[in-house]
Amino acid sequence: MNSLKIFCLSIYNDNSQFFKKLNYVPVGLGDNTYNDDWLLDTGGNNIARKNKYYGEYTFHYWIWKNYLDNLQSAKWIGFSTYRRFWTIKNSVPKNFADLEQNVILDERECWKNSDVILAEKISIGKIKNSKIIKNYGFQNTFSNLNILLKQRHSLYDHFKIFHGDSYLIKAINLLSSEDRNDFENYLHNFSFNPYNLFICRGVKILREYYENIFPWLYRCEDAFDMSRLSGYEIRMLGFLAEHYLSYWFQKKFSVFENCVTFFDTNKYIQDKNND
Repeated sequence: MNSLKIFCLSIYNDNSQFFKKLNYVPVGLGDNTYNDDWLLDTGGNNIARKNKYYGEYTFHYWIWKNYLDNLQSAKWIGFSTYRRFWTIKNSVPKNFADLEQNVILDERECWKNSDVILAEKISIGKIKNSKIIKNYGFQNTFSNLNILLKQRHSLYDHFKIFHGDSYLIKAINLLSSEDRNDFENYLHNFSFNPYNLFICRGVKILREYYENIFPWLYRCEDAFDMSRLSGYEIRMLGFLAEHYLSYWFQKKFSVFENCVTFFDTNKYIQDKNND
C-alpha cells in the first residue's frame, strides 16, 4: 500500500483516467459536470461558490471542514494538478507514458528527513522595463523610477508591479503579529516555491496549515472589494496564498524541494482527439 496520497485537481472532466492510472484522486473544481470518478468540493461545509476567488483553495477548505478524519492513516498527503506533476527528475514528457515513467507514486528516500515537500524554487529575475510600465502604469513607474533601475526584482516588486501595492499592504497588515514582519521580510527575497503545490507528512501538519491560512484569507476577502476585481485579478486570494504557502512552510518545517514537471493532460487529450 502506498504511503503517499495525492489529490490531483482539474477544471476539466475528461482527464480523470490519467489521474486514476497514477493512483491519484481526481478532484473536480469549477462549474463543469463531473462523473463519479471525481471528488468534488461541493458537498458538506463548502465555499465552492467562491471558486473564482479562491481557486484550488475551495477544495482545501472542503478537505479542512469535511475530510481530514479520512486522512488520519495517510503518511504523506499531497496535491498536484492536471498539468503539474511531482516527478523524480526534470523532464519534458512527449506523452503520458513518458510522464508515467517519471511521476512520483510513493514516498522517496530523499524525503526522510523532511516534513514538507515543496516545488523547486523559481526566481523572479529582472522584469523588463516595458512590462513594468505596462502593468504598473506610467504614473506609478515614474513616481518610483528606481524600480526600472533594479538588476533583480523581489517578490514584493513583482506583486506590486502586476497587482498593485494596496492589496498586498492590506493583506500584510491583516496577518497575525507573529507573521506580519516575517512575511514582509520574506517578500524581499528573489525566489519562491510556486504553484500552490505541497506534500506534507501527515494530517497534523495539513490541519495546522489550514488553521493558519484560512482565517487570513477570510480577512483579506472581507477587506478587499472582491466585486471590483476583474480578469486574472479575481484570483488575488490565490496569488497571496501562493506566497504565504512558500513562506509559512519554509518557516515552520523542514522542507525538501522536489521538481515538478509540466504536462497538460487536457491539451494532450485534445491533441489526440484531433489526430
